Amino acid sequence: MTFNSAELDSGEWGFSRWRVNGYFLPDPDSRHQGFSKTMRLGNKMTVPVVLAVSLSVALMLGAFIAGWTANSPDDCSGTFSCLSANEWGDYLAGVSAPVAFVWLVTAVFIQSRELAEQRKELALTREEFKLNRDVLKGQADSFAAQTEALMQERATEEFRERVRVLRVWVERTHSNFQEVHTGYSENGNPLSERKDTGYLTADMPAEPTTYFAELIRRIAVSIANLRLGEQGVDVAWLAYGKVTEIYALEQRLLKIVELKDRVSPSRWRC
Repeated sequence: MTFNSAELDSGEWGFSRWRVNGYFLPDPDSRHQGFSKTMRLGNKMTVPVVLAVSLSVALMLGAFIAGWTANSPDDCSGTFSCLSANEWGDYLAGVSAPVAFVWLVTAVFIQSRELAEQRKELALTREEFKLNRDVLKGQADSFAAQTEALMQERATEEFRERVRVLRVWVERTHSNFQEVHTGYSENGNPLSERKDTGYLTADMPAEPTTYFAELIRRIAVSIANLRLGEQGVDVAWLAYGKVTEIYALEQRLLKIVELKDRVSPSRWRC
């Protein structure tokens, strides 16, 4: 066979092939496992079949030659013409038995090869299932993380709303607006402005988380000073306030603390 032309063709299946005289040959350097595996499997199946055919032909040819060259009786012109029907059956059985044995061995060999390839395929399938399981587990973990983040976001919004309601209630019940001296005018007259001086409401931050932390801090200071027997504006609201208002403040604080396990941890770092 003369190679008139040879060129590398990518092929419609995506792997490289050498085209020689119009025929496509596999690229020896091809890294595509599917094509290589098919070629290996075809070679494994072709070689035993070729050997079985060759051995069968050799056995039948040898039997024919042996029968043709065998000594025949004087009253016969040839060996095969002297055989009776029974002898023909024995002859054909003797020829067919080794041929059948050859093909039996070939079939067992081919089947063992196929079973080995199937075991490899099953191993690859199990590995692929394992990879798919890992991917699904990662997706499930990601979905769980997204769900948890969404729940934390909703709990954070609820936390903000409860803090807002608490702030409105605290300002309504504990505000103490007084005229506070701020200086003098150009004519020497004193200046003042109305300002909230309540211990739990004066100069509180606007951000909900910071406001809640500052409110808790002021309440803790009041409780500590009350236990020490000190007197002051930080103790007066707790020592002389209405029991119903103190109880209501406690209940509102507890409703906010209930969200601790659901709100993002960053909300409680302060």
